[in-house]
Amino acid sequence: MPDLRFSTVHEAMLDALPELRPCYQRLFDDWDNFDGAPPGQYNVFPDTFGKLVEILLTLPAETRGRRELLERAIAFGEAMLTSSDVEVRHLGIDALAETLDEHPAGPGAARDFGGPELQRWFVANSADDWVRPWPDEIIDLWGVREATAPLLPDVALPDIPGISNPRDDRALASLTEARQARDGVALLSTFGTTFLYVVCPARLIGSDDATLRQAAIDIAARIGGEHPDGEPGVRYRRIPKGERVWNMDVGVHRHTRVREAPWIADRLQRLRPAILDLLAGRIEQLPVAATTMIAPTGDAELEERLAVIRELFPDDPPP
Repeated sequence: MPDLRFSTVHEAMLDALPELRPCYQRLFDDWDNFDGAPPGQYNVFPDTFGKLVEILLTLPAETRGRRELLERAIAFGEAMLTSSDVEVRHLGIDALAETLDEHPAGPGAARDFGGPELQRWFVANSADDWVRPWPDEIIDLWGVREATAPLLPDVALPDIPGISNPRDDRALASLTEARQARDGVALLSTFGTTFLYVVCPARLIGSDDATLRQAAIDIAARIGGEHPDGEPGVRYRRIPKGERVWNMDVGVHRHTRVREAPWIADRLQRLRPAILDLLAGRIEQLPVAATTMIAPTGDAELEERLAVIRELFPDDPPP
């Protein structure tokens, strides 16, 4: 590998690990700071190369495809550590050496796959008796898990360690499109998808886009504070069942998984029956009081959708 230079080291990374090219492209397309300047290497490497290393380390050692991909990543990191460009060497320490050293499986991977420079760094800077917790929040902003999944043929995407934020590149244009997608979901939220109110498989939804949008606005108004200022509304995404989603919390459990049933934020539990009715198409707007009773509509299709939702949530009180 030719001597790496700091200004172009990301290009060498993409040549060595072409699986990361779509991830880099998403990051680049989303980058709008500094008057059009490209993202710096310390923006690129932690969320692409570093994330790949962290994910691979967290997988079981016997996972088919893991060893080959980890060897390739560490070999590129070794090239950074041996560069004549001191800035590249510093980047290699940040992206590879320190990432390995902070992970329980990292020192072993360094011993098994690392080159002379990585080995020297560990001798000088690491200790075997340090406490290294297993990571529970690997935030995959740009789809590293999805990009590398084909190289891990025995592991389903939801079982690859990490949390998928509802990425814009998986956006769907409408409720109709979301219903047609096998993994289409609707998200009621504010500030983009930062503050989630409801996440529901689109096929369960009997209301329309305008109703969902207004529900998000009403929820934001009930919560108050900064929420109404964040353009509350409905967003549509493709999120496979079983994926962990950023900020989709349940009690003390952070970033829980998409299920067959709707997820409703804990703070909205008093509104839960009304929200389920609205999702099913039984009502067109959330009531002023959470305890408002809604009479049956007599619409067989809407009643069927509501019955499906209530079967998934048998502990919810009837309307």
